[in-house]
Amino acid sequence: MPEHERLRWLGVWLPAVAVSLLFSLMWAHHLHELFDIVVHVLAMGIITGGVYLFSRYVFRIVEQKEQEVLRRNQELAALHAVGAVINESLDLNGVLSRALDKVLEVTGAQSGEIFLWEEGTEELVPRAFRGLFPEVFQARFKLNEGFPGRIAQTGKPIVVHDLPGDPRFLRRRVKEAGFHSFAGVPLRSKGKMVGVMGIFALDPRRLTSEDIELLDGLGNQIGVAIENATLYAQLREMTMLEERQRIAREMHDGLAQALSSLHFRTSRAQDLLKANETARVQATLEEIRKMAEAAYEDIRQSIFGLRTMVSRSLGLVPTLTEYLHDWSLQNGVTADLQIRDERRIRLSPEAELQLIRIIQEALANVRKHAAARYARVRFELEGDHVLVTVADDGKGFHPAQLPRSRNKGYGLEIMRERAESVGGSLKVQSQPGRGTSVLVRLPLSGKGDHNGGHQGPVGG
Repeated sequence: MPEHERLRWLGVWLPAVAVSLLFSLMWAHHLHELFDIVVHVLAMGIITGGVYLFSRYVFRIVEQKEQEVLRRNQELAALHAVGAVINESLDLNGVLSRALDKVLEVTGAQSGEIFLWEEGTEELVPRAFRGLFPEVFQARFKLNEGFPGRIAQTGKPIVVHDLPGDPRFLRRRVKEAGFHSFAGVPLRSKGKMVGVMGIFALDPRRLTSEDIELLDGLGNQIGVAIENATLYAQLREMTMLEERQRIAREMHDGLAQALSSLHFRTSRAQDLLKANETARVQATLEEIRKMAEAAYEDIRQSIFGLRTMVSRSLGLVPTLTEYLHDWSLQNGVTADLQIRDERRIRLSPEAELQLIRIIQEALANVRKHAAARYARVRFELEGDHVLVTVADDGKGFHPAQLPRSRNKGYGLEIMRERAESVGGSLKVQSQPGRGTSVLVRLPLSGKGDHNGGHQGPVGG
């Protein structure tokens, strides 16, 4: 017998025995006749039985409370587990799949599905499934159609323990697969329906009203996660669009101007050739050759930079370390990365993207304009910001005297725009003969990142 069971029975019998002994001692010296003894035994039996029943009643209440506390703890643990899982990522498909895994784990169900509301078609579209017999579950539902449609229409949970005998359930193959129990809840965010979650069990007694309460709480968590992931996807799409626009501007400022200059010099060379000015033609062709080489190098560096953007999955510091190593080999300029408290430097994905592009542009200026032997990228923490400095030992210049056309050639406007787009700032320090430093100040993740997402609609 388990220890807690022994303690429970001791708690029942010890009070009864103690009361019986107490009354026996009190009445012992008064017992002389057989009738008195019989009365005494009957009284003891009644008292002992009463104490026993009272103790059982008390312990039943205690046991019920224990079960309730245990169930509540399990629900809180499940809510915490699902919350932890869905907060690990903002990838919608990953969030839904991992959430379903946890839901099936805590409920003991065999299969689960999540539908999301699609405003364009006004349908519930299946987006995630986990568990047994996935081939029998695929379907789309209109409002008030099938269990998912009814849940979406009414906003109320449904629990059923006899799927084969319930005409409201439309998917015949699911019934044929042997499922008997179903529990479904709406997924909400800010009071708005964004989808429906349903779980299925082979055992007709598996899913209870308590499971529905738990699922409803989990549904609210998952609904918020769906909206967050959707907004994040919209933000990424906007960021990608802005990035394409910036790359187009960079190409216009660099390659388009180079091609325009090449076109002008080619026309000039033709005119000189017609005038039979061979020496001047030769000089112009040499200018064209140098310009073509510079344009080719710019394109090669741009492609190299874009490949580095794709490898950001490595993480910011490994990506920069790899990039600086390759850049040094390609350009013959020593470049290194200096960073302290690497674990404390956490930037949003958008800030990392813009920072890498700023560093690439700054190093492109080192290659094209600085005539430097050494470049350094240094990270320093400043409260809830990080200061990133790209410095070289090149020839330098007077920033205040830089004409607007040269400013665009150096990409300073786009670099500053990149920093400001993620709540940061950028400035340039340089003196002739003393090198150049580009200083980028960015907020750490969660510390004032101004790059918010569009609050678009998610559900219907």
